[in-house]
Amino acid sequence: RDHFLTLSDKSWQTIRSWPWGSAMSKRIKDEFYQCYASGEWYGEGAVQLDKKMVEKEVLISLLNLDPAKKIAVIYPHIFWDGTFFWGDDLFSNYQEWFIETIKAAIGNTKLNWIVKIHPANLTKALRDGYAAPQTEMEVIGDVIGELPANFCVLEADTEISTLSIHHLSDYCVTVR
Repeated sequence: RDHFLTLSDKSWQTIRSWPWGSAMSKRIKDEFYQCYASGEWYGEGAVQLDKKMVEKEVLISLLNLDPAKKIAVIYPHIFWDGTFFWGDDLFSNYQEWFIETIKAAIGNTKLNWIVKIHPANLTKALRDGYAAPQTEMEVIGDVIGELPANFCVLEADTEISTLSIHHLSDYCVTVR
């Protein structure tokens, strides 16, 4: 049940043996930045084209976050994404994971919470002819209800680059 892009044990051991320092960290951060800034991050889905890099202070103001609190971001997969079939799962599906994660997060008022809906929702929905609202938004409205004031939802069509959100976050929660 390993994903076809998963590292083999041998590859993982090789990578773990590499010397790791500030130069390697900078190289990886630079590569991520270049991929997001150019729109090439998973380019076949065009999920980062025309997205804007936004500074942390501007985002805190724009998203009405409490600057005294740390920021946690929930990055859900698309509920019907094929990656669910790889690996071992704690939940029966992505929707159940999403509901339980949001419920747990609601219990933590010490953090600002951002729910960043997966940008591939748009391209996959267009490809598959799906015109209804994003299922994550339906679940929030139908199952969760109104989110507390320390929550912000960024829908799939946000103009903000995911990398900006990543730079903003102190914590990240994702299903994979």
